[in-house]
Amino acid sequence: MKPKNYIFGYGSLVNLASLQNTIAKPDLDSINYQYCHLLNHTRIWNVGMDNSKEVPNYKYYINPTDLQQPDVFVTFLNVQESPDSSVKGILFEVSQEELLLFDQRERQYSRKDITTMLDIQIDGTAWVYTGLPESMKRFEKAFEDNRAVISQAYQELVHSAYQSLSDDDLTAFKNSTINAGLSVMELKVIQT
Repeated sequence: MKPKNYIFGYGSLVNLASLQNTIAKPDLDSINYQYCHLLNHTRIWNVGMDNSKEVPNYKYYINPTDLQQPDVFVTFLNVQESPDSSVKGILFEVSQEELLLFDQRERQYSRKDITTMLDIQIDGTAWVYTGLPESMKRFEKAFEDNRAVISQAYQELVHSAYQSLSDDDLTAFKNSTINAGLSVMELKVIQT
């Protein structure tokens, strides 16, 4: 029997429609998932993508009003170690092939084994994607230069994901996620 792999999602993947679309499953019944907590971690907005550069086979963002590509750093969620904190998220099973596809999708992140850091027992290996040092450095520089923003659509997707669990989960998400006062910008993602 092949070893099982699971991914812990803590942002947009908590939204079941986003998860289903990302792993290209025909319906939710074909996804083995459950909600749980990643212990001794907190969530933070601190992974930056330089939107002024187009990278082959990756995304970039445009302003939907004037269709221009703003010279900003789009900021994404991350998790980092933090004693006595926990992050609620979704744990879902993936095949070895799907795991490799996530490695490609999450190019601003590296995969970390968190099997023993969950508040549940599982029959396999659990992984989480954490920001690469260079992605976090890009964010820090952009933040200093007042060029770091959050995509409004991404933020709304994450908020709706936690609100779909309960209003208390959305409140807990907002209260426990570190945000240094980033502005939110209306952006449209373009996949290349």
